Amino acid sequence: MDRNPYYDRMGKAKEARNAIVFRDSEACTILGMHITEVRGGPGLLLKNCRRMNLSGCSVLDCAEGGVALENSSDCLLSGFLVRADTLAKPGLSLSVKGGSANRISGGLWANGINAPKESVTVVP
Repeated sequence: MDRNPYYDRMGKAKEARNAIVFRDSEACTILGMHITEVRGGPGLLLKNCRRMNLSGCSVLDCAEGGVALENSSDCLLSGFLVRADTLAKPGLSLSVKGGSANRISGGLWANGINAPKESVTVVP
């Protein structure tokens, strides 16, 4: 997944958020995705998803947070690197709202996690 050039130099590219959104998706596997400098929301959003498997992803320097799960269930996120070193006031690395039976395994979530125990199990 990638945007075509011109990234930040002209036209509509200046308005682009650069975010990755999976909405109403099921049974997808994503390995080694790199997301950086997203504006206007989290870098990665899983909304109303089920049985998603994401591993080895980097989500860096996203202004309003790294990863968000909304009403998603039975998802596995493992080995993520999520941090915002270049921002004065970064958002949370992980935010979970609703859903159930999600699992976060390993990884580096440098800017904190907000995840209700009834929605997700976090394993260091």
